Amino acid sequence: MIEKSSHNANQTLFLESIIDSLPNPVFYKDAQGAYRECNKAFCDLILGLPKHEIIGKTVFEFPGRIPEYLAKTYAEKDNELLASGKAQIYAEKVHCADGIFRIFQFFKNVHRSTEGRTLGIAGIMLDITERVVAEEKLNRQKEELDLLLSSISSLIIGVSIKDRVTHWNKHAETTFGIPSTLVLNKTFCECPIKWHWNIIYEKIADALINASIVRIDDLRYQRPDGSEGILGLTINPLLRDGEILEGFLILGRDLTERRNLEHQLLQARKLEALGQLAAGIAHEINSPLQYIGDNLKFIARGLETLIALLKKNMEPQDTASSFNLSDEHGYLFEELPKAAAQSLLRAWSASRKL
Repeated sequence: MIEKSSHNANQTLFLESIIDSLPNPVFYKDAQGAYRECNKAFCDLILGLPKHEIIGKTVFEFPGRIPEYLAKTYAEKDNELLASGKAQIYAEKVHCADGIFRIFQFFKNVHRSTEGRTLGIAGIMLDITERVVAEEKLNRQKEELDLLLSSISSLIIGVSIKDRVTHWNKHAETTFGIPSTLVLNKTFCECPIKWHWNIIYEKIADALINASIVRIDDLRYQRPDGSEGILGLTINPLLRDGEILEGFLILGRDLTERRNLEHQLLQARKLEALGQLAAGIAHEINSPLQYIGDNLKFIARGLETLIALLKKNMEPQDTASSFNLSDEHGYLFEELPKAAAQSLLRAWSASRKL
């Protein structure tokens, strides 16, 4: 019996030595919440007390070292564990012996006797402060990046090498009328965008194979209101360290209004050119008309003079003789001035219309 007792004592000391050598705090509580065992790391790092000042006390008996609100949290977690009998893994804040609050991950389980009776709680603690701080920093950076991407007035779509959508900014939501919740982490080709997918994937392949930026000009797509729009896109391969392909980034803008304006300006320039051509033609026509008009004025005045002279020369020389104009002569004398006047009026009217 003495040898067996000595063997058990040596075995206990051996286990205590192993537990004390662990860098992580380890503790054991009875079913009433009093500490019954703990290792050196727990004594030094957590409470800063020797073991004999810890054993037999609960978390509520260290007011200067364990704040009351944390003591209540620890006790509630212990009660949940004893009630459920299932292992616990959770992260919680701890006020350490150096006065600094750190984040520890607790791994706790119920300790039972060979008969299955609950004896207490065994736990081990892992300091995850640096990991939590790093994750919080990463989350802040992600939030800042998302804010930056949201403020850019261009649509931005990020796609991983596995063809999963990783980024979908606010401008992309507005352009396509598709919220990010419907596309993030989905396969890119499953996105309900109504455009020419064959052109998109052809250009993506060119960008990834050649590791260079590829442009897509005037890509037709269906806008949220059902009308046809025009996009201008660039596909940028994402290379880590300049070599490892991580995916690609699509940047783009809706060019519909710009293209419509350019079309209107083009039409206006065509009309302006036609107007200049018409003005030139009118000038070319008007110049001969002015020339003709001037000649008609001259002819009209000449006819009046000539007819007056002919009438005078054809008068009888004495009263005894009689003179009568022939019908033909009378018709010419009467109609020629009228014809000249009418021609002159027509020429003047035509020049005015031009």
